[in-house]
Amino acid sequence: MSVEDNLEYRITLAKNVALFVNGGFGMDIGLAGSITATNEGEDEPYYEDKSIYNSDEWTTQKRFNLSYEFGGGVQVYGVQVSFNVAKGLLNHSNQDGISMKVNKPMMISVAYVFSGN
Repeated sequence: MSVEDNLEYRITLAKNVALFVNGGFGMDIGLAGSITATNEGEDEPYYEDKSIYNSDEWTTQKRFNLSYEFGGGVQVYGVQVSFNVAKGLLNHSNQDGISMKVNKPMMISVAYVFSGN
């Protein structure tokens, strides 16, 4: 589950067309997760766990993540297409000596924005 707190700057290009950039912070809480690890070029996994948060074997994953998010997009009439990137700020590992950050390299979303006019 994710909660985002972003600021947005919007530039109106025409009556029903606008560009925007945004940035802010996001908080993620892992409700469930699994892992399947395979070697490159192989089909069979060498490690698999269906529940990484309740596992005795997989104990390196924390549930909470904080990230810095930034992106932009375009809105034409009410249809908005946006592109965002998120960089993890917290060490997501429970093990000493291991640093693991959760990044989201590219998020694309399509939404309809209802006007208040």
